Amino acid sequence: MNFWSPYPFVQITVAFSTGILLLQLFPLEVSNFSATVISITVIYLVLVIILKRLDLSHSNVISGTLSLLVISYLGFAYASKYSFETNPVSEDVVGYYGVVKSNTENSGKYQRVILDLDYYLLQDSLLPAEGKVLLYIVNDSSKRRGPQYGDYLVVQGRAKQIKPPSNPGEFNFASFWANKQVLWQDFVEPGQVRFIKNDPPNPIINLSFKVRNLSEQYLKTAVTGERELAIAMALILGVKDGLDNDIKSAYAASGAMHVLAVSGLHVGILYLFILYTFKPLRDKKYGALITGLFSLVVLWLYALITGFHRLSKERL
Repeated sequence: MNFWSPYPFVQITVAFSTGILLLQLFPLEVSNFSATVISITVIYLVLVIILKRLDLSHSNVISGTLSLLVISYLGFAYASKYSFETNPVSEDVVGYYGVVKSNTENSGKYQRVILDLDYYLLQDSLLPAEGKVLLYIVNDSSKRRGPQYGDYLVVQGRAKQIKPPSNPGEFNFASFWANKQVLWQDFVEPGQVRFIKNDPPNPIINLSFKVRNLSEQYLKTAVTGERELAIAMALILGVKDGLDNDIKSAYAASGAMHVLAVSGLHVGILYLFILYTFKPLRDKKYGALITGLFSLVVLWLYALITGFHRLSKERL
């Protein structure tokens, strides 16, 4: 414990993450998250007070270990809240209203977005709603505008809970999206979706998506050939919409699948290139400072171009 004492943030992060990972091994539902947090906190405080009164020689080690165990359990309970908690949709629901929280991705014959729910629509009233819907909209042959980040949409239909796998060893699509706090999905026609307004919840994320979309358009004009364009989009921007199964299989067989997704490898290569370029400057006065600042600016700009993160990243 003494070794980790100067690093409380690392202790908390590791303990909380351990609790989240334990849920993958032991998928148990925590029935009431708020009550669990209050109960565990009260029990922990009582135990700490008792340890202080007993004045044991290793009371600090014991209380510190208890606190990490509590944090681990809170991570477990928090992950369980988003993996199991579902609110049954009433039979009276005829639609729902929410805001698009992701960039639009083409998934076969569908456009796919994540919709953050605000209301369920009943015949004559609104019902407050929580949760996220993986919304699949059939690609429209017309040139009308597709969903964008920050769009508020009214959808006619009733979202259904994502089903777990039917066969042993099958990819758990439900668990994959539950880890992203998405528990529902719906397949609709373009006529079932009505645009209300565009009001992006986060202007920085909105800017990031716009920059990435512009980068996609530039690549489409600069790279000829469908397969070449699909690979370039995946390598540079992490956009895997155009990759077919043959390309994925070829990269998987060669053990190079990871290069088709923007990751730490891409950032590392970019950083090494910056260090190499600025090598003559680093021995000069303020050279290290200038190199560091330039690296931060370039890396954050690259993050902006790639959309910061893949909010609805697909499993390859």
